[in-house]
Amino acid sequence: MRAGSFALVGLNFIGCQRQLEKSLVICNAAECKMRSVPVSYESVQAVLLQNLTISVLLVDDFVQFRAAVSTLLRKKPELQIVAEASDGIEAVEQSRQLQPDLILLDIGLPKLNGIAAAQQIREVAPQSKIIFVTQETSADIMKEAIGLGGMGYVVKSKVESELLKAIDRVLEGKQFIGTGLTGNP
Repeated sequence: MRAGSFALVGLNFIGCQRQLEKSLVICNAAECKMRSVPVSYESVQAVLLQNLTISVLLVDDFVQFRAAVSTLLRKKPELQIVAEASDGIEAVEQSRQLQPDLILLDIGLPKLNGIAAAQQIREVAPQSKIIFVTQETSADIMKEAIGLGGMGYVVKSKVESELLKAIDRVLEGKQFIGTGLTGNP
C-alpha cells in the first residue's frame, strides 16, 4: 500500500442503532495503522449499492411494455437498465457490446425471434443470465427456451407478481419457471 493511501478493511454493525463503523488502514512512509471511523448507514449503503449494481438489457418490441418493466425494476435499486432493444438482432449486438449481467428477453421479436437470439447471445455473452419474458404460454416453447440456456421464464400477464422473484432466483443461480403456462410443464 502506498504512503498516504487507505483501504476499507471491514464494516461492523454496532448495537441496534444502525450505526456503522468502518475500519481504515492508513499508511504513511513509516507505518500502517488501523483506526475506526464512524459513518452513516445510508452512506455505506450507497457505496455498497454502487458496487453491487446488476446491469440489465431489456428486450421487447413493445415500447409501453419496456416502460412498464422499467418502472417495476426501479423497486430494486441495484438493477440498472444499461440498454433496451426492440428486435432480436439488436439484442444480440447489445449483448455482445455490453456483456450485461441479466437479459430480459421477449420471444416474439421482429427480425430475429427471442429463441434464435438467445442461441446467439449464449455465444457472444455466455455469462449473461437470460430470463424470457413473453406472451408465449406454451409449456413446449418454455422447455425449448430453457433448453437453450434461459434460466427463467415469466409470462407477461404475470410480470407484476413474478418478475422480481424470477430475477432474485436467477441471480442466485437458480432456475425460475413462472405460472400461467398451458400444456404439460
